[in-house]
Amino acid sequence: MFYNDGVPFDENYKMTKCPICGNEEFSEKALFCRICGSDIYNYCEGDVETDADGNEIHKNQHPCPSNARYCEICGKPTTFLKKNILVTYKDFQAANEQTATDSASTDTTAEAGADTGSIDYATNETADYSSGYTVSNETADYSSGYTANFNYQ
Repeated sequence: MFYNDGVPFDENYKMTKCPICGNEEFSEKALFCRICGSDIYNYCEGDVETDADGNEIHKNQHPCPSNARYCEICGKPTTFLKKNILVTYKDFQAANEQTATDSASTDTTAEAGADTGSIDYATNETADYSSGYTVSNETADYSSGYTANFNYQ
């Protein structure tokens, strides 16, 4: 199964498109979206320590692909999961299964085995594109960014 709910990112794991508002303009030093204030890096939470004033300090954070819910290095949750930019993998699977079931019973134009529909992960709403919109995924190369192909029928 491919988790196609990430957004494009560069070789440094900096998002090239904001996962919330879709903004694509970022300065070289940007850490947050200038339009909505969202994170444009998906780091794991790392090791959390508390300073003398009670403030949390995050250390050993690893950059992660935009669709990562957990870090591949340390297994800790990512920023995008904790801020509900991404849904849990169980919710993603359930939404895809429901969309596939709905599409199979109502859409006769979908390619065999293709996922139909789209999930808005900012609101956890599912949109039904059973009128012929199909999405097929290729293997993502995380060194250059996530790849998703959109085929219109």
